[in-house]
Amino acid sequence: MALVQKISPKGIDLPIARLQTALYSGLTWSTGGNTYQSYERAYKNEKDGSKLPEVFMGNSDTGKNEYREVFNNDDFSASSFFLASDNRTGDDLITSDVDIVFQLDLKKLYPLIVHRADEEAHQDVTSILFGNVSDYKVTNIITGVSNVYADLNLTKINPDDMHPFHVFKVTMEVYYNMIGC
Repeated sequence: MALVQKISPKGIDLPIARLQTALYSGLTWSTGGNTYQSYERAYKNEKDGSKLPEVFMGNSDTGKNEYREVFNNDDFSASSFFLASDNRTGDDLITSDVDIVFQLDLKKLYPLIVHRADEEAHQDVTSILFGNVSDYKVTNIITGVSNVYADLNLTKINPDDMHPFHVFKVTMEVYYNMIGC
């Protein structure tokens, strides 16, 4: 389990880092033997005709840029990553659409619940988001693999959202100030 964050975030990455920290510390998904991997803002990178969400990991020993794909990984009970819109508007106060994508194994996260615990997961996330509202406004909860990954390429993931796997995203408007970030 890990909280993968940028060091000294600026611009859109600053409110994302605050959201990421609130979610990571508030969700109990890393207890009871579970593992929760929380990634920072991912980039929609083109590779071999596919568009994949990847986080920048730095430069390798050879000087090549290193990225890590953040699609669901069976090594984790839960993972999440952020995607920011390519279109940001405003003057001093900037508005951007931001998605938080959650990829979960519900059976591992909620072992005592006998039904599909997708709504429990949604409630756990939104209770933290609504409790920490300062520089964003939640606008939607989106479910269904093809809906969640609509801006990405589905060739590398399982297209089914069947128990115990569940994927959803929370969309929001994020506000940040470019002056003095």
